Amino acid sequence: MPEFDEAFRVITDDEAFARSALTAEVAPFLSAQPQAAQDVPIRLVGGELLTWRRGRLSPRDFDERLGHLCDVLERIPPQVWSTV
Repeated sequence: MPEFDEAFRVITDDEAFARSALTAEVAPFLSAQPQAAQDVPIRLVGGELLTWRRGRLSPRDFDERLGHLCDVLERIPPQVWSTV
């Protein structure tokens, strides 16, 4: 998906896991929010979905980041996590 490839960089040691997680539902969802690629970076490590930010995080920022992570997590098929 060109929009996804332009906005995101995927680095992986497990290509099968990355392809399983970045489904036809996940990639378009992320691509529809290109600013999120910069504002809310995400990383899948083992069985965890992570984000980070430098500096203080206000309650509103925390809520927005948590909501974004939940939206991503809901789109990753549950069986993907059993492969890690």
